[in-house]
Amino acid sequence: TILQQTEVRVLISDLSMPRLSGFALLDWLVQQAHIPHIVLISGYCPERDAVMLRHGGQIKAWLDKPFTIKTLLEALPISP
Repeated sequence: TILQQTEVRVLISDLSMPRLSGFALLDWLVQQAHIPHIVLISGYCPERDAVMLRHGGQIKAWLDKPFTIKTLLEALPISP
């Protein structure tokens, strides 16, 4: 897959997507692709604490909708 062949430094994903569960994507990413900085977006997620416990090392930020551009930029790693 492209995620395995390309260096991806940041991935931003919503948990609610058509045809694919954000949870399934997260599980696959953790197993198959090394992405050092994952930012999750959700309007409502009662499983948030469980997701953070299970994947806390990979999830660097969690943004609740609605969020501002400033909040998004603060969640991203800054390159020197």
